[in-house]
Order: sequence, then structure tokens, then C-alpha cells
Amino acid sequence: MRFAGVSCLLVALLVGAFAAPAEKIVGGENANINDYPYQVSLRKSGKHFCGGSIISEKHIMTAAHCVRGIMASPFSDISVFTGTSSSSGYTGKSHRVKRADVHPGYSGTEASSYHNDIAILTLTSPVKFDAVQKKIDLPTRDVISGESAVITGWGIKKYPSNYVSPVLQKAAMSIIPSSRCTTRMYPLRLHGEQVCALQRKGVGACSGDSGGPLAVNKQVVGIASWVVPCGEGYPDVYTKVYAYKSWIQTILDRD
Repeated sequence: MRFAGVSCLLVALLVGAFAAPAEKIVGGENANINDYPYQVSLRKSGKHFCGGSIISEKHIMTAAHCVRGIMASPFSDISVFTGTSSSSGYTGKSHRVKRADVHPGYSGTEASSYHNDIAILTLTSPVKFDAVQKKIDLPTRDVISGESAVITGWGIKKYPSNYVSPVLQKAAMSIIPSSRCTTRMYPLRLHGEQVCALQRKGVGACSGDSGGPLAVNKQVVGIASWVVPCGEGYPDVYTKVYAYKSWIQTILDRD
């Protein structure tokens, strides 16, 4: 089997000019930033390309595949928008990026199934927390199969498409057992540091949702990484945040 973007099957959740991972939430519904104040929009030259989560006043957590493609670009082209339900325009607050830390174990290859797909952006100045821009807590435990979760993002609504959603979307999901996910995704590889979520055919993450949060009980348990293909009844694959808490904390403590 082949992969989408650079091949035909794996659809990474990234939209735009950077690599191949996620899209908009397929089958979702409009969401208000007041209900998900931790959600951010990453933009290059004003165009949304990935999501992310506020995890401290100066740190945004996202997918490594979102960041790797821009490492060579001047960060002056990159903005992090907080406090807005829109994927474009100038509502909300715009923040500049000081530094990007990609997990050292991330290779970015399709063969690795985007293992270690996590990155932390450090902002030049802190986010001033209020009703529409707040941090989300890191998980205090590993996820449990069957737990209810929610995904948010501006990815495409229908696959295939090149247009991200203008309005923040949300969708209810359920954490599924790794054994079920492995069977469903065969022969694609899954890792212990990844978690799968599913609702039903026609609902799920897609291009443009990459880097965005999978939340359970107001904690961010996953980072949107990849899916095969969007909204077709296959599980969405997320980087399991709990597995990287030590690495994340090292960066938070450093700054």
C-alpha cells in the first residue's frame, strides 16, 4: 500500500506547502473558541496550515510534521493565532515564534508512521490568558479505551479538498483499543506512543487539523498526526501526549 501526499494511502493531516500529514474535521460542527480556548491556528504568510494547543503562557504544542517543513523558513513568516474561531483574518491575537523544538526521535518518514510526531513552539512573548485564550492541562494518566474525547480544528470538511474550514470545528470521538486500531490499519505500523480515536464513517480529523488537540476531560491526550483516508471509517492516529510528558516538561522548565 502507498501513502497519500507523497503516496496514495496515508493522508497526513497537514494542508498547504509543508509535507504530507492532516485536514479539516470531516463531519464536525461549528465550535466557539470560548469552549476551546486552548486551540490555536498556525499560519504562514497569513494562511492556516496546522493547529496546536496552548500548554503554557509561552508554549504551543503541535505536530513535528507541521514544524519540520518550516524550520528553514524565517520565523517572521509564521504566526500563532490565539483567541479566535476563525482560520483567517485578524480576529484574535497574533504571536511570533522564538524557537521550535522537534522531538529528536522524529524522522518524518512514512515508513515510521510519523512516530514521535510532536513539537513545542516557544513564543517571543507570553499569551495573556483570558476567556478565549487559556492553556490546556497535560494528561495526568494514560488514556483508557472507550473514553469519550473531542477533536477541534480548521481542517477540510470533505475529502478530497484543498480548502480549510473558515470556522473552528469540533467532533466527538472515542478512544479505541490499540489492538483494534492495529488490526484496522494493517499493514501500516502503529507505535505504543500513538493513540487511536474513532467515531463513525463520515466523522474525523483531516488535512489542516494536524497538530491540533484530542482532549479528554479537559486534558490534551493526543496531537493530530495522520489518518487513512479522512472520514472513511478508519481510526485517526494521534501522538500520545502522556508518553512525552518528561520531554515536554524539560522544555517548559528550560524556558
